[in-house]
Amino acid sequence: HNRFLGEGLRADGRALGEMRPLEVSRGVIASSSGSSFVRLGQTAVVAGVRCEVGEAPASEECIPIAVNVSLLPLCSPHYRKGKPPNDAQVLNTFIRQVVTRAKIISPSELRIPEQPEYSWYLIVDVYCLEKDGNLADAVVLALVGALQQTTIPAVVFSENGEQVLLDDSGAPGRPLSLSHTPIAVTSAVLLEKKLAVDPTLEEEELADAFVTAVFLENGHLCTLQHHGQSSLSDELIAHILDTAASTAASLRRTLASVPL
Repeated sequence: HNRFLGEGLRADGRALGEMRPLEVSRGVIASSSGSSFVRLGQTAVVAGVRCEVGEAPASEECIPIAVNVSLLPLCSPHYRKGKPPNDAQVLNTFIRQVVTRAKIISPSELRIPEQPEYSWYLIVDVYCLEKDGNLADAVVLALVGALQQTTIPAVVFSENGEQVLLDDSGAPGRPLSLSHTPIAVTSAVLLEKKLAVDPTLEEEELADAFVTAVFLENGHLCTLQHHGQSSLSDELIAHILDTAASTAASLRRTLASVPL
């Protein structure tokens, strides 16, 4: 690794600022309201969205969406059935921060107009199928990809108007409209402060620190997360953000090219 890094390359032949090949598919789970599959190098995740009706949140600041990321035993020999690994807890906390800070969906988008005391709740289940580094970026891409493809089911009301029921007549639903679409870009700080975008699992094990920057469609920085004990200079952080911003724009174009 030292020899490769000294030449500005990585063990897999990529330049330091280069992402691995990205593959995105939508509509991969027929039973879901929206779904997507993301493969980033050898890291693979799938996300599916379920829609349920419940009482509308009391506060407009509360977004009725829950995201659960599961690291399955099949994705890594380090994971076992039972209690979720610490990696999953950290990742779920990060994803909740992204959803909240990005204000990805307006609560009003999920209210049922005819019965405003009720709202749709979105449950997004994300499963890691293969883990070879940089799960955070892949999970955010899968989450956004699935939500962009989500259709809110049509509903009918009981005779007394007090119950909201799914319309089983075959009436089309309506596409979900997102307020913002966050894109995450993770960089690993390797030996001698070398910056590697989209680290593999092997690079993660060698890294002194990680920085994940999340950008919105307008280029604004939504979330910045730093893990590790290595201190970062202002100059290095500025370089990380510049690289991440251009990478996020490229990832966004790739995602937009995938049909809904």
